[in-house]
Amino acid sequence: SDEYELLSPDRSAARTAEFHANLAAEELLETKPAGTVIAICPDGDCCLLTPAGAVERWSHEAPEICEAWPTLAQFVADALQS
Repeated sequence: SDEYELLSPDRSAARTAEFHANLAAEELLETKPAGTVIAICPDGDCCLLTPAGAVERWSHEAPEICEAWPTLAQFVADALQS
């Protein structure tokens, strides 16, 4: 996919730590998202796999979800088509 780079487990762990550290430093959200960064986008957005199994694309410009998929399978299917 040109839109999503799926991450290896090592890169995922590093990007997840970075994602959560950046959100904590910004102090803009009362409730912090839970999950693991499984993909990154060329524009800097991160895709988070939540504990419930959904995937959320978080904007790099503001701490908000800009796209979501109800399941990991739907995210992968969409990533393969883009």
